[in-house]
Amino acid sequence: MQDPLPLEGWAIVRQDDPGNRFDMCVLSIRAHAECLAQLMEARAHKQSYDVEPRGIPPRRAEPRHELGYFAEHAAS
Repeated sequence: MQDPLPLEGWAIVRQDDPGNRFDMCVLSIRAHAECLAQLMEARAHKQSYDVEPRGIPPRRAEPRHELGYFAEHAAS
């Protein structure tokens, strides 16, 4: 039996020519979902693929490499 899709993250949604919509997969990283959707759409004949949020999107972690991060946190 196939495991159910996760309830939170970014869903890749396929829409076929008659307008039927299906969640293909749910990924936790939006950029990965958008990349996969673009790859799938490039191969598709009459389907389109969109990325939509599902549940509560994962909290965006503050990147440590951004300018000013070390200066702000070094004084702490």
